[in-house]
Amino acid sequence: MNSTFKSLLFWLAIVVAAFAIYQFSSLQTSDNEFTFTEFLTKVEAGQVEEVTFAGNKISGKLTIEANGKTFYTYAPPNYDGLVNELRLKNVNVKAVDTAGSPWASLLL
Repeated sequence: MNSTFKSLLFWLAIVVAAFAIYQFSSLQTSDNEFTFTEFLTKVEAGQVEEVTFAGNKISGKLTIEANGKTFYTYAPPNYDGLVNELRLKNVNVKAVDTAGSPWASLLL
């Protein structure tokens, strides 16, 4: 085999390995998608420990009694009073900025 073919084979193996690692890691996510109704039901039952708002995406963690897994859902537009409901149920509420880095925008 010539060196060009060996080099090409090496880089192909690197790309395949990287793709395999990416696929495997995306299968291992512990997030469960809930419908918004399921989310509200779990909040009312006191099974939600914390939530993070990022735009209309809501991600969070269930209480240990409710298996302690992470979840995510999407809030409908203009749903008022959700934060008040969460605070009444002693849920930790965080919000993160959804605006990306200006460097990421520049690269795009």
